Amino acid sequence: MKGPSPNVRKSHVVAFKIEPDIPDTEAPTVPANLTASNTTDVSTSLSWDASTDNVGVTAYDVYQGATVVATVATTTADITGLTASTSYDFSVKAKDAAGNESAASATLTVTTVAPDTQAPTVPANLTASNTSAGQTTLNWDASTDNVGVAGYDVLQDGAVVATVATTTTVVTGLSPETTYEFKVSAKDAAGNESAASTPISVTTLAATGCLNGVAVPYSESFETNLGAWTQDSGDDLDWARDSGGTPSNNTGPSSADDGSTYIYVEASGNNTGYPNKRAILNSPCIDLSGSTAAVFSFSYHMYGATNFGSLDVEASNDDGVTWTSIWNKSGNQGNSWQSATIDLAAYLGVGLRLRFNRVTGNTWQADAAIDKISLTSDATGNCATGDLSLSITFDNYPEETSWTLTDAGGTTVASKSYSTANPDGSTVTETISAPASGSYTFTMSDAFGDGICCSYGNGSYTLSSSAGTIASGGEFTSSDATEFCVQGTSLRLDTYELTDVDSNDKRFMLYPNPTKGILNISVGKTPIQKLEIFSMFGQKVRSIDDQGIKQIDVSNLTAGTYFARITAKETIITRSFIVTK
Repeated sequence: MKGPSPNVRKSHVVAFKIEPDIPDTEAPTVPANLTASNTTDVSTSLSWDASTDNVGVTAYDVYQGATVVATVATTTADITGLTASTSYDFSVKAKDAAGNESAASATLTVTTVAPDTQAPTVPANLTASNTSAGQTTLNWDASTDNVGVAGYDVLQDGAVVATVATTTTVVTGLSPETTYEFKVSAKDAAGNESAASTPISVTTLAATGCLNGVAVPYSESFETNLGAWTQDSGDDLDWARDSGGTPSNNTGPSSADDGSTYIYVEASGNNTGYPNKRAILNSPCIDLSGSTAAVFSFSYHMYGATNFGSLDVEASNDDGVTWTSIWNKSGNQGNSWQSATIDLAAYLGVGLRLRFNRVTGNTWQADAAIDKISLTSDATGNCATGDLSLSITFDNYPEETSWTLTDAGGTTVASKSYSTANPDGSTVTETISAPASGSYTFTMSDAFGDGICCSYGNGSYTLSSSAGTIASGGEFTSSDATEFCVQGTSLRLDTYELTDVDSNDKRFMLYPNPTKGILNISVGKTPIQKLEIFSMFGQKVRSIDDQGIKQIDVSNLTAGTYFARITAKETIITRSFIVTK
């Protein structure tokens, strides 16, 4: 047949040669520099230099005498189950995938230490301070140990109620006007425990604040009415319920965050709804007298013009006589519901009232809304605990991505920005070491204003703690902010020792109190050696060493309750004061 034809198939011939397989018979080199570290009475850690091989080392056999006690892929091995005060010979061999094994390394003799049977010394000078109706702060001198103190057991009426690593703790969940006995014992890593300290008796105070409060947990979404919340009579505007969009355009939510209704403040009407018009909504009395933890959370919507005004959550532990702002947000926050959580650790043991205080700005386009109120008394409530973990998957422009973590005072406690050194679409994981207990705002930002998903790549982020997910997302414009609280165990909330506020001691009085700016101190004849200021969460916010100090400017502190610890000759006195705005 000539010429091409659709029915003719072409054949291809390929020539090849099969060579015999050459086996791998070369053993790895001998592991060198075998050493031991962290040797205890029952264990030791071995390490050595890596061996080499013509193909590759796959594992190491660790010998204790003539017996293989571990096979590892790395150059370290932890050996356990040893006997105290005993010598052991160790060696290591390297092997490859073909089964070739090196000669043994030089033998290393390791002698375990004698068992630790010595208990720490007894904790001394156990004292109580800051005692309220529901809690007290305990402090004591540190114990010593031949190896090291691992922790302290705190005993309340003979039962362990806390184990801490420091020499201070806050014991919560106490009953008003009740006497308790406290003792502390120290222990080391070997399980040796000291005798208990000299006991002290602590009598809690009578309950303060409002009475006959609602029980915790408590929630309200305003589905039927305002529930137990009430309008204030001394303000300018009322809060109203709504189930759809508010009457004004381009402001307010279009629907509720929980259920079908929410509450809001209508800002329309010059000299009626704005400017600087106030709307206050009061909570029922909340009974925290027996709570060991309390977290207040809610959803808020603040969408409209730039000069939107402000929204505060305020707290009162004297039945509404004085109010302290514990949360604040100002300006346009975007057209979406946001979540806020507030740690109420500073108010445990009292009857508490809360209120929303809305002040309109210089525009009618500023309808603020609230929904999904919740008060919990779980050990961690809705708060994060421990270290925070942030996972970010970038879009195609990592250099536009950054984030910040700020505390309740607006101070940046952690932040990071990224660059073209981060590959497009790659993922990074950041660890934020356990922040102190309090309220925080996490903000994810994009410099171009198109978020990290989904126009130019499928980026996303998740911020979480051991308590669960705090924030996640990817679709936003310039920034995505989430408010949350951090709460360790209730025993770590007071980070610093604060002595009792003694109303009978007239030295070092503070005035004016409350104050907006300058806080004066009545020094008298005893000069101040050191002044420290703490937030209501026990966080130190300022420290001044100045023997001539008689006043301090606190205008840059956020509104709230603070404590001034004054150190003078043979004297430490703590005074509380309130900063208002």
